[in-house]
Amino acid sequence: MPDQPSVILSGFGDEAANQKTAEQQFAAFAALGLQYYSLRFIDAGQGIKNVMQLSKAEITKIRHLEDEYGLNVATLGSPIGKVKLLDQDDGTKNRFVPFKKYLQEEVKKACELAHAFETKLIRGFSFYHPKGTDPWKHVAQAADQLGQIAEVCHRSDLMFGLEVEANLVGQNGALMAALHKQVDHPALVTIFDAANISTQGYGPAEVFEQYEQMKKGLGWMHIKDYRHPHRLERTTHVDEEALKHFVPADQGDSGHELVLRDFK
Repeated sequence: MPDQPSVILSGFGDEAANQKTAEQQFAAFAALGLQYYSLRFIDAGQGIKNVMQLSKAEITKIRHLEDEYGLNVATLGSPIGKVKLLDQDDGTKNRFVPFKKYLQEEVKKACELAHAFETKLIRGFSFYHPKGTDPWKHVAQAADQLGQIAEVCHRSDLMFGLEVEANLVGQNGALMAALHKQVDHPALVTIFDAANISTQGYGPAEVFEQYEQMKKGLGWMHIKDYRHPHRLERTTHVDEEALKHFVPADQGDSGHELVLRDFK
């Protein structure tokens, strides 16, 4: 991370719109005076879709509306990376895709969409290791595959942002730092998300420690908070169906003030 990074403010447009229509998202962002938004889920007239499922007609409509509202895409909110590392039943509903096919189809499509929306940044993730296993034992394979994704992005003049999240080989700061170091590719940066760490039972001071571990490779960060109604114990696996306690910054347990004081 540069000593004096320039900062662009954006946000996931779908979080500002109950029905997730393009018009709702763009009106909210324009009213806030924002010029950038992150594209993830959107209804462009044919129902709510993830950006990866948009048709050419929907892309064209969204681009016209962006011009009308004075908006640009900051990042492509893709789900790239959130597949199993190994083809084995671990009791989860996570899907497995042979990696060569994954690169040729889904990663390539994400790059094409980034160009269609004129953004240089793709948001993605690491991979699911088998539930109940030690994620550190899967760092080498995850790093190898992430390196290949970064190279595909690099060849398209794009950057791949690796977001920290529970249940992945990349669920905390130490794992993210290890992945960033092993991949060692100019097209891969990390994305800090304090709330995604809080979901695993980390307190504010511990969340800051995770940020410090990720800081060297930091490309951008998400600002959201997490507040569970009950005291959380540290856990290595989070029930993803229960991830519904996200709240605005500083209404939870993620300790953003520590992070932002350091970041400035």
